[in-house]
Amino acid sequence: KNVFIVSVGNSYDYAALGVTHHCPNDLKIMSSIPNFKVFCPGNSYEVKRIIDENISCESPKYIRLSETENNLDKIKSSYEDLEILKLDRNGICIIVGTAIKDFNKLLESNLKTSLVYTNRISDFDVGKLNSIMEENRIKTNITVVEPCYESGLVYKIATNIKNIESINSISIKNEFINKYGTKSQIDEYLQLDDLSIINNINRTYGN
Repeated sequence: KNVFIVSVGNSYDYAALGVTHHCPNDLKIMSSIPNFKVFCPGNSYEVKRIIDENISCESPKYIRLSETENNLDKIKSSYEDLEILKLDRNGICIIVGTAIKDFNKLLESNLKTSLVYTNRISDFDVGKLNSIMEENRIKTNITVVEPCYESGLVYKIATNIKNIESINSISIKNEFINKYGTKSQIDEYLQLDDLSIINNINRTYGN
């Protein structure tokens, strides 16, 4: 059916209301349903683009919204899925949706890895990722930064890209989060705020 299902309060956006409002594994659950198109947009510009591009698609669509937005649309007036934001042959880091909020801070960091961005989960373009790495001679040291427990992207990449040197995920751990507070407070507690993620990427790529 041609329908859009839109969620709000993903992962632990509603942590102030208690742990029963946490749902960090929705992307994996929804993308496991056959024929579902699953998106994790990072800002309102992307939400509009997703709807415009898929309005005639007969498949059901799931759009995951958060109380926070990233600022990539303020830095780049337009951008494609998996567009190279930074090029470095040491490896490649895939940023998903709202995993990073301040792209200025990310791009200004001296990260020794290529950076690309996606909001696609079910339709993640593994072929394009492979082409980017081959054409730019990027080592297959791959990191996925995602604002959830597990979206399924790591498995999809690991089973479709040949000769991977390393692959890891910076994401919500598969454990019970027994904390109240704001989303930003839980981000800091889990070391998934922007600065902690950047430091983690630095350690991963030996900076």
